[in-house]
Parts: sequence; C-alpha cells; structure tokens
Amino acid sequence: MAAGTALRLALLILACFPLAYYVVAIVSASLFFRSGSYPRSAEPSAAAPPFAPPVSILKPIRGLDRETYENYASFCRQDYPEFEILFGLSDEHDPAIPVIEQLARDFPRRSIRLLIG
Repeated sequence: MAAGTALRLALLILACFPLAYYVVAIVSASLFFRSGSYPRSAEPSAAAPPFAPPVSILKPIRGLDRETYENYASFCRQDYPEFEILFGLSDEHDPAIPVIEQLARDFPRRSIRLLIG
C-alpha cells in the first residue's frame, strides 16, 4: 500500500505542474496588458505615414461558380491605396472570361488583367 500511496502522490505533484504554468501565464498576461506594453490602437501614428506598397493580387480561376461576379468584385472593393488584380486562367475558352471582362468595365479605375496560359 505504501508504494500505491507514493505513486499517487507523485502523480498529483506531476499534475500540478500544468496548473502552475497556467497561473504564471495568466499573471504574466495580466501584467503585460496592465503595463501598456502593447499597441493601444491599430491606427497609424500621425508622425509616420502608413506603409502600404503597391501589391498584385493573383487570383487563379477556372469555370464559374455561384455568384462569380460578386466574388470577384469584392477584390475590386478593397480599401487599399494601390493594387492590381491578375486573374489567371489556363483555358482561353473558359466561361469566366466574359465575367472578368465585365468586371474590368465596371471598375475602370482598378488595374485588372486577364492572364491566359
């Protein structure tokens, strides 16, 4: 019986280690957020302009799906300073081509290109 009691005590002590870890983690997180070491706002500072380089969005497509136009139009409605959208197709007879062409007509201020190959 003494061996069983010692084993239970050892398992109890071993099981307390994760509990101690969680207590330390919670206290550390609480101190971190109270100290103000993290950014309070996602707003960029007035001193430095936000870093927003021009980007290219590559969207591989094949065929049509439900609400194809609206799905692709959501790329055009992004709130980002400068970007281009490259729609990539592997078949020059893909039924999505007229949808992409309509999208380019509806959003003339966006750089939209259709790449087939």
